[in-house]
Amino acid sequence: MLDEAEKLAEKAKAAIKAALADEDSRYHSVVTFFMEFHRDEVGPDIAAELFPGTDPAKLSFTEMVDFLRLKRFGSLVDSEMNQQVFILDLSFNPEITDELMVIYKDFMYWSRDLHLLRVPLEVPPQYKLVGTLPSFTDQPCRSYGGWSDGYDVYLQIRWQAIPEERRRAFKEAAESDGVTEIGGIPVKVSSHRIMDQHEPFDSALELKALPCLSDLICERWHPDLLEFLRETPFVDEVTLLNHGQRTLDLRGTSIRKLMLDMTGLEELWLCEGTEQLLFQNKGPDACAIHAPEDGGGLTLQFIGEYRPHTELPNLQGLHGIELKDFDLTGLAAVHPHLKEL
Repeated sequence: MLDEAEKLAEKAKAAIKAALADEDSRYHSVVTFFMEFHRDEVGPDIAAELFPGTDPAKLSFTEMVDFLRLKRFGSLVDSEMNQQVFILDLSFNPEITDELMVIYKDFMYWSRDLHLLRVPLEVPPQYKLVGTLPSFTDQPCRSYGGWSDGYDVYLQIRWQAIPEERRRAFKEAAESDGVTEIGGIPVKVSSHRIMDQHEPFDSALELKALPCLSDLICERWHPDLLEFLRETPFVDEVTLLNHGQRTLDLRGTSIRKLMLDMTGLEELWLCEGTEQLLFQNKGPDACAIHAPEDGGGLTLQFIGEYRPHTELPNLQGLHGIELKDFDLTGLAAVHPHLKEL
C-alpha cells in the first residue's frame, strides 16, 4: 500500500509541475504562491533546511516540487462522483512547515505589514477552531471589525502570482514623484486612474508608462485597448462607454469590476476573475454573456429593466437600480443558484 501511495505522490507532483507551467490553470496562482513563500519568505536559514545541498535562491519552482515529501495519505468514496478519491498531504520539512504561514498583505497599494484587527470572540460557523496561538506582535491594535471571509487572502495570492519584477515596478511607481505624458498631457507616474476624456490618448499602449494603473475609464473605443488590457495584470476596474462594438472578448485580462455600455453589444466574453458586471445604459440588453462557470461568482447589475440571461444559470448576484416594478416570476428557474438579489 505504501508503494501505491508513493506512486500517487509522484502523480501529484507531476500535476503540481503542470499547474506551475500553465498560467491558465485554476491552480497556478495557488501553487506559485506556495512555492514562492517557502523559497523567498521564510528566511535563508530555514530555506537552507528545507532544500539541503542547494542554493535555494537559484531553485526554480518546478525544481522545488521534487523536495516535497508525502506526510499523510488517505482516501474516501465520493458519493457524487461515485468513485474513490485519494487525499495526499505533501510538505517540505514537516518539522518546519507545520508552523503557521503568516501572509503579509501587500497587494496593490497595501504596504507590506501585519494588518491587525480586533474581531468578536465568538468563532463564526464557517471557521474551524483548532487552537489558540500567542500574538505575532506586541504592537497595539486600534482597528475593530469582523472576521475575514478570506477574500483578502485570495487577492494576495493573485498578487503573488504576478512576476516579481512587475510587482516591484508597481510599488516603485506608487511611491514615485515622477511625471510622464499621456496624450501630450503631463500625468503623475503614480496615477492609478486614467480617463480618456481628460487624458485623450489615441493608443492604449501609451498607458504602459503608468506601472501602477488599476482603474481605466474610456468614453470611446481604442483599437489596441484589448492588447493593453491583456498585457497588464493590474488594471482590474474598467469602464467602457460608447465603444460601438458588437462583440467583446475580455478573456485573458485581469478585470474584476466591469462597467459596460451594452448598446449594440451582441456577444460578450468575460475573463476568469470578473466578479461584477454593471450595465451602464437603461433598459434590457440583447447580448449573450459568456462567463466562467456559467456565471458562478459573478454579480450583474442592470438599470430599470432586466432581460433574463438564461446562459448564466449559476449567476451569484443580481442587482437592479431605478426600478419601477420587477417581476420575480420565473427568476428562480433562470438563475437557480442566485445568492443575492
